Amino acid sequence: MTSDREATMQLCGVLKQFKFSSFGTTRIDCMDGEMVRTMADAGFYALSFGLESGSPYILQKMNKKTDNSNAFEIREAVSKAGMAFIALMVQGYPYETDKERQETLDFLRKLAPDKVNAIDHTMVMPGTQLYVECKRAGLLTDDFWLGTEPYYIYRGGLPGTCIPRFLVGKVN
Repeated sequence: MTSDREATMQLCGVLKQFKFSSFGTTRIDCMDGEMVRTMADAGFYALSFGLESGSPYILQKMNKKTDNSNAFEIREAVSKAGMAFIALMVQGYPYETDKERQETLDFLRKLAPDKVNAIDHTMVMPGTQLYVECKRAGLLTDDFWLGTEPYYIYRGGLPGTCIPRFLVGKVN
């Protein structure tokens, strides 16, 4: 929601006039104290942050192009503004080991978000680094997303990771 700072600030100015109430989803690297206060004044009561993992290694493998270094500062600003801080996490990412899972747990304990939402499997979405890797490994093609077949569930991981090779199953 906040990738275009100027547009978000303008939107909040408009929303403030209408006693607006909502939540927003954003990235931690798109936020600062001023943005947090502006959103709170506009009627946002909660912000969800796509932190994904507490492991720098996993964030690098995701090609996240950010880290969670300012998460604690933003957590404090959100709390002071009277909003809920929600951490959006991914579990089961290929390359994730017990070490990375523990780093994420330690990070979350220190951060103490008001709520943690996590998916317990990794979704391979077009445009992500994982999608590119799955295509290179021959596990899927663009036809998977562009075809007429119903949804599929992927279980497992990429060749060369700690997780066995994907199994593909049709959801009925």
